[in-house]
Amino acid sequence: MVFVIDAQVAGVSGDMLLCGLVNIGASRSKIIDGIHSAESLCKDVKVKKIDFLDVKKNLVQATELLLDIDDDIQERKGAEIKEIIEKSVEKLKISDQAKIFAIKTIETLIRAEAKIHGESEDSVHFHEAASFDTVVDILGTAIALDDLGCFDDDIVVTPVAIGGGTVTFSHGISSNPTYAVLEIFRESGIITAGGNVKDELTTPT
Repeated sequence: MVFVIDAQVAGVSGDMLLCGLVNIGASRSKIIDGIHSAESLCKDVKVKKIDFLDVKKNLVQATELLLDIDDDIQERKGAEIKEIIEKSVEKLKISDQAKIFAIKTIETLIRAEAKIHGESEDSVHFHEAASFDTVVDILGTAIALDDLGCFDDDIVVTPVAIGGGTVTFSHGISSNPTYAVLEIFRESGIITAGGNVKDELTTPT
């Protein structure tokens, strides 16, 4: 089989990909249980609510992530997030492919952030990506892909819509796409697609 990620219109983010996988049949309970398992490893984090809701987007049936988290920490080292994910995947009953995927995903994000900030991978700090949402996106997607057997399939992606305009975040106002997104795409070789949309369509996760 071939698993296709179509991101040429609306782009892609961690929760969009996760919800898409749930929409086509990935186990909601496995994902939620995996997130709660990771929660115990993340200091000062409380997942108050996590669920996947059936909704309609432009009259099309879709899935939306409901996530309510108490997490007051505004900044964590990328290495801290990586450690949480590494310890989490070892506790989960998922394939080695899924474990490698989760770890390499956070390593890609750390490498991109370190490059744009001119810091070592061990010392680089996350800001927007410092929240537990990043763990949810990466770990949840690894569990979902594994549950659907996607690691045994060919996975292809259309050119990814990135949007345009500007974004305001911890480093001030920047051209969109953000530095981290550009660095990740530069390294990956994945084709991007522009357009007239003046919004952020693709996020680092």
